[in-house]
Amino acid sequence: MATNSNNRTIWWITGLAGLIALLILGRGLLFILPMAIIPGLILVLAFGAYLYLREKEAVVVADDFTKEINDLVNKCNTELSDLNSKATRLARSKVELKEKLSQTNPPLDDGLKTETERLLAKFENESSVIQAKREFFRDMLDRANSLLANYRWKEKLKEKESELRDLKDGHYDDVATMEDIKHEMAYSRGFFDALNNLSNKIESSTETKSILELREELKTLIPRE
Repeated sequence: MATNSNNRTIWWITGLAGLIALLILGRGLLFILPMAIIPGLILVLAFGAYLYLREKEAVVVADDFTKEINDLVNKCNTELSDLNSKATRLARSKVELKEKLSQTNPPLDDGLKTETERLLAKFENESSVIQAKREFFRDMLDRANSLLANYRWKEKLKEKESELRDLKDGHYDDVATMEDIKHEMAYSRGFFDALNNLSNKIESSTETKSILELREELKTLIPRE
């Protein structure tokens, strides 16, 4: 993601490099200008390169974070697809077991009836677990998508701030605004880490109660608009 600030930095570095090249090639000028100007220009060039690399690194970090959020979104979608498939299979099996229990001709003997009821109870319990996980990942997906949309907009705001700085005549004091944006970006990282932590916890949860507790914890995580 290139920004106006990046372009400005590149042109600045290129211009300084060209100036140094002219000074070196035009030997006559070297006798006119103080020798100290060359080390000074080199320092300026090095500082410009540092600024450029820092901005480039910030872009890479932002892209990596966006990928992390996308990975979480994909994880939620994959989990939901798998859970929906399991829910369908469980529903079919429960119907079959219930039909067998209601069979009267011939009726099940007591032993088979007890075993069928025991198995049906296990299917009912697993259905409860699956349903709780589906609701959890639906909530997680909503929050992850919201986080992704908000984070992308914050990145766009940074670009707009840079654009305004380029277009505005005179001094443009955007320190407070940029600090607000940086604070929001840090909040996004913390919010994502909390979501990711919960998504990892639920993978080892096999009881409806623990899953519902995790969902209640998830509900406390409200993304900022």
